[in-house]
Amino acid sequence: MALWGNDDYVTRIAAGTVSLNYDTKIITGANGTQFGVTGYAKEGDVLRIGFKGSNGTYFGDATIASIESATKCTIASTEGLSGAGIAGTSFWVSELPVYTTTNPIFSENTGYNKLPPSFSTVVKTNALGQTGVGKSVIGMNGTGQVADELAWHDEGSEYPDTLLNNGGNTLKLRSLNIAYVTARFTVASGTNIIPVGFEDLPGIGTAPVGTPQISNYQEGGFFYGISGVAATTITIHDTLDAGITAGDKLKFNSERISMLTGNVSAGINTGDTLEWQRLTGGHDRYVYGVGDANVEATEGGEYQNSAGWVGVTTYHDCDGKLRVKSEILVAMSGIQTGPAGAGSTSGKGYPPV
Repeated sequence: MALWGNDDYVTRIAAGTVSLNYDTKIITGANGTQFGVTGYAKEGDVLRIGFKGSNGTYFGDATIASIESATKCTIASTEGLSGAGIAGTSFWVSELPVYTTTNPIFSENTGYNKLPPSFSTVVKTNALGQTGVGKSVIGMNGTGQVADELAWHDEGSEYPDTLLNNGGNTLKLRSLNIAYVTARFTVASGTNIIPVGFEDLPGIGTAPVGTPQISNYQEGGFFYGISGVAATTITIHDTLDAGITAGDKLKFNSERISMLTGNVSAGINTGDTLEWQRLTGGHDRYVYGVGDANVEATEGGEYQNSAGWVGVTTYHDCDGKLRVKSEILVAMSGIQTGPAGAGSTSGKGYPPV
């Protein structure tokens, strides 16, 4: 029995489904399994059970120890499996290094490996003003620790932070200390009234002359400082150089406002705690068959690798950024890369999706 081969997708036909008795380690096949048939699965091959792609459930890897019939085989160990029940589950057959199926670091059991990333709180602050249901602008003090934590984690970053809106939805930060709102009605040039107020911009406050606090986004970015705030109107120190039409988008700059990527489903009141969270931690280790085409496709990227059997570890660092570490287990060319799942399931083997 070879310790490994060069094919991570031996079974390129309809593979059927399998069920497992964890106590006896007996695999029962159905829907067309052909254990022992040339070109299908032999002793020493590895069953990769489940679906590794997006929104799939992957149960892990197990080596075939013996084959009794086309629909029955016994696996050598369950150590590489998650421990969850396997019944009528898709699979594919691989020639990956068999020792990895009993190495705990590659197991799907969360006692050894496979910890999902989780959200942790990075900063808390209090709401300034009220944000009604269906609104996306929030009032808060965007200076000090809040600015230190959130400044590089808005929608423009790869991994934006999220607001845990208690009793409602969780939304990502679109912009810190910047908000875009729509003009309520039309005003002519020469006036000092802006057709939005604290109902649109909770937390907005006054600022001295010359402070770049509001710009007419539709008219090219004229900046005005705010002298007064009412429910549906704002007064500026100067007068408008150009009129504003109802429906125009206006940009506001203030350390007392920020904007979310969507509308809140539960209202936020003055003084409520705003809890900002970031996706961190977790880790996943998995053995990939990396072929020559995969090497070319991933060159220069985070999943760049050499050809062969490769152990890949992924996790999120303290800034929420995805990190990838690789270990070449067997360097070899001619690898046939596997899929994310058997049959017609979506996704691809490497790089993962």
